[in-house]
Amino acid sequence: MAYCVDSSPAVGEHTEVHDTAKNTLGVERQFSDGVTYKYLLGVGSTLAGSWVTIGAANATALLASGANGRVAVASAATVAAKYGWYAIDGIISNALASSNGTIASGGGQLQVGTTGYVQAQGSSIGAAAGDYIFGAYAYSAQPSSADDIIASVYLNRPILAQAVAVATS
Repeated sequence: MAYCVDSSPAVGEHTEVHDTAKNTLGVERQFSDGVTYKYLLGVGSTLAGSWVTIGAANATALLASGANGRVAVASAATVAAKYGWYAIDGIISNALASSNGTIASGGGQLQVGTTGYVQAQGSSIGAAAGDYIFGAYAYSAQPSSADDIIASVYLNRPILAQAVAVATS
């Protein structure tokens, strides 16, 4: 288990889920696994490895096409009315490919498909179908099923931006 190595200590390990806020909501801390986590309020149906967007008051929403804003990956099943740590920077190995779908093809910059699943850029759905997750990159190929974990994902404080069609001449 990773523990906080930041100059300001954090309550709990990065995989703990709390019934009440034990850290300041929105606080960011680096843990011994080299990943920076943000302490956030959970949302229903969150699994360890779920991709979420971060909204006002540091509430989370499961990743969905058409959303905008900051993105994080849950370190635990931090469901509605619970609190926990979400990865925002570093290499993680627990990001779910399923997160409402699957990685459609090999590694690469990530997108959100039209039904809210995470996919690699340039996959069969294409840029016009989903929104880019800037600052998130998959190092691994497509998992064997929609429920598998992506082996390695690099996060660099990712944000979600809607895809736009680019005219070619």
